Amino acid sequence: MRLRQKKELLQTANKNLQQLHTEKKFFTSLLTHDLRHPLAVIQLNLYELRHKNPTPELLSEMEHAADRIDEMSRRIMDVENMEEGITLSLQLTQVDATAVLDIAKSEYDKYAAHKNIDIKIQATPTPLRVMADPYFLQRIIGNLVSNAIKYSPDGSHILLSLEDAGAQARFLVTDKGPGLDVEDQAKAFQRFQRLKPQAQHSESSMGYGLFIARRYAEAMGGTLDLRSKKGKGSTFVLALPKGSSQQSAVSS
Repeated sequence: MRLRQKKELLQTANKNLQQLHTEKKFFTSLLTHDLRHPLAVIQLNLYELRHKNPTPELLSEMEHAADRIDEMSRRIMDVENMEEGITLSLQLTQVDATAVLDIAKSEYDKYAAHKNIDIKIQATPTPLRVMADPYFLQRIIGNLVSNAIKYSPDGSHILLSLEDAGAQARFLVTDKGPGLDVEDQAKAFQRFQRLKPQAQHSESSMGYGLFIARRYAEAMGGTLDLRSKKGKGSTFVLALPKGSSQQSAVSS
């Protein structure tokens, strides 16, 4: 009996190692593919700089490409830390929820403008405050807005809104993209998953941004969920505990 149990344990361990190897191999393939696009943009624009006068649009494209590479490197470190069981160092404080959306809009307006996409904000009549780490909260919202831009058709709009849900405040990011079917919704928050809808203009995704975003949300005592119908766009909903109205809020 003991021999059989040991054999089963070894088989399970071997299966887990094989799965980990497959995931790592897939991750390396994704990383190689996704780095090629922003690097190609920088290389092409550097060629243009050598032969022509720089334009604001050209410099903006280079800046965005460099930001994409920086974002990828930070996410790689995040995944490694999570896999190694390193606890996130959170600084929970009261954050003005509307200010979070304002910052996200200002950060991504230029990126959206390239596709003629309008980012709109719909705040609540009464100011909302949440208990969160300002840095990680901004990372979550930034990831959701970035994804919305990638998958939204040219000339559409993205809505950033807030809801007062009793003990919680909800951040909603709604796009007019292709939406997700039931199968893709089940995979959306898993590691290294690429979903069937294709990003516009061959933009790429490394397949773990939502996985990280949900982990951030959970670490702050919140949730991150998805509402979507194929062909009708998607809404990502981040719910976080509300801050005490007696204390002063701080902008992130």
